[in-house]
Amino acid sequence: CLFVANNASEGGGVFTYNSSVTGAVVRNCTFVTNTAGFGGGIEVYNGTSASIFDCTLTRNVASGSGGEGGIYAAFATYTVVSNCTVTENRGIDGGGGIYLNYGLISGCTIASNIGVSYGGYDVKSASTVECCIVSYNKCGAYSGGAMVRGGVTMRNSLIMGNEAGVLGGGVWLYGGTVESCTIVGNKSGNVDTYYGGGVYVDAGVLLNSIVCSNWSHTTGHNYYPTTAFLTNCGTYPMPSAGSGNITNEPGFVAVGSGYGLSHVPGDYQLTSGSLCKNAGLDQGWMTGAFDLAGNQRLNGAVDIGAYEFAGVLGGTIFQME
Repeated sequence: CLFVANNASEGGGVFTYNSSVTGAVVRNCTFVTNTAGFGGGIEVYNGTSASIFDCTLTRNVASGSGGEGGIYAAFATYTVVSNCTVTENRGIDGGGGIYLNYGLISGCTIASNIGVSYGGYDVKSASTVECCIVSYNKCGAYSGGAMVRGGVTMRNSLIMGNEAGVLGGGVWLYGGTVESCTIVGNKSGNVDTYYGGGVYVDAGVLLNSIVCSNWSHTTGHNYYPTTAFLTNCGTYPMPSAGSGNITNEPGFVAVGSGYGLSHVPGDYQLTSGSLCKNAGLDQGWMTGAFDLAGNQRLNGAVDIGAYEFAGVLGGTIFQME
């Protein structure tokens, strides 16, 4: 199905409303240039539940205060957004990509969205974001890439090349947990006194993550404040809170360059010599889980970052003649 250039006050393409509407499924649909006050592409609202699978949402616009250009899921019982591409959406007075009050975002590409309050997504409550690529999103204020609030877990994701006008170019961590992620090439602030190019931490924990090669106009290029709690992370400078952190270069296959929307991506998988290999802290969820590239998370101790080292294991080579 294709939804193009529709206009509504709520949910430009699709709008589910009222608690009597449960289990709605939107699958294999494309939403282009739709417009609404809230949810330029899709809105899930007021006690409903919905699953959005394998959809593309691009160049949709939300014009309302706090409205979200791509997907707006507010006051819903549970919303799943899986294997979707959410790109080039715009929130004129809100967020660009996805607002999720409660649910799951999995296997999505969230890129080149523009908003005022955040660029890529804002997730609340006991929600999970996993195996996503969040890149080249932009906002005028806080959280260019991802806003991670209390109770939210973001894991196995790449946060790259995002830009915020004020704080948190890559991530604004507001009470949740960021684990097994790679946060690189993000930017915050274009004038004085702006911080946290990679991550701005109000509250919450970073675990098993690489936070490097980010830029801030003032200080805290990779993370801010210096008292932020990081555990088993690869970053610089050495955090004053937490343990198991390393400040060495992460040892990427290819190092990118530049920051924010000007970032030129590298290959952020690990080389055989990376000190991030086997340097993470194993977690219960990792048993049987996969990294961003589909590799097993546990093969010995877990690696730091979104990717497990996937090179050829060492051993003896026999040549037969």
